[in-house]
Amino acid sequence: MEKYLYLFSQIGIFFLLTFVAVKLFKQQLFDTASLIKSICITLLFFCCLDYYFTLLLVIKYNAANLAGFFIANLPIEKILSFINLQLLGYLIYLQLKSRIKNHKFRKLASTCNALSLSILVLLAINFITESYSFYLFFLASIYLTIVIIKKGSFMRNYYFTIFSMAIPVFLLELLPARFEIAQLLNSETSGSLIFNLIPVESFFIDCFILLMTISIYEYFRKRKELNRKWL
Repeated sequence: MEKYLYLFSQIGIFFLLTFVAVKLFKQQLFDTASLIKSICITLLFFCCLDYYFTLLLVIKYNAANLAGFFIANLPIEKILSFINLQLLGYLIYLQLKSRIKNHKFRKLASTCNALSLSILVLLAINFITESYSFYLFFLASIYLTIVIIKKGSFMRNYYFTIFSMAIPVFLLELLPARFEIAQLLNSETSGSLIFNLIPVESFFIDCFILLMTISIYEYFRKRKELNRKWL
């Protein structure tokens, strides 16, 4: 039965988040099609990234604590955890977006962008010999650069979302740590742990996932609005 505890916990979180999303959908507060596209595209990217590192044996999953359902070397629990993070982040982002006025905190995004990009570049350079950490920080810095060049107006609310999600994300990351779901090869990572439990890379991956989910959602939403104007 213990093998199914982590799976059941992820399914429970998924249904809870889906219930909240359906309630907001009934209030017509977001574009469902754009959200589904953003979740699928982001999920595919990070599943491919995880799959690549499982082939390199940088990431190893503890089959003893998993239900045993795998898709391309990835346990179904891991895929569900990606989706749960995306849904949680988007729901918080949506609430913040509806409450924070456009004229407030105008300089926050540019300051956070410069700081975040600098940190990612420095980390990529510092861990250039550790493949997992390097690729994570390098890809995140490239994606953030693209978002900055495109002048994403959503970045201010994105950073508020990251700050607001600090505790929920920490709790979500405690689950795989508690169940000892995955092991990272120390020679290919920074080896740093948050509260001696969670790899520091997990925090940056979560931020990266949310950035992709929100930016892709906003892209499809705006494109849909432009198409309506031309009709």
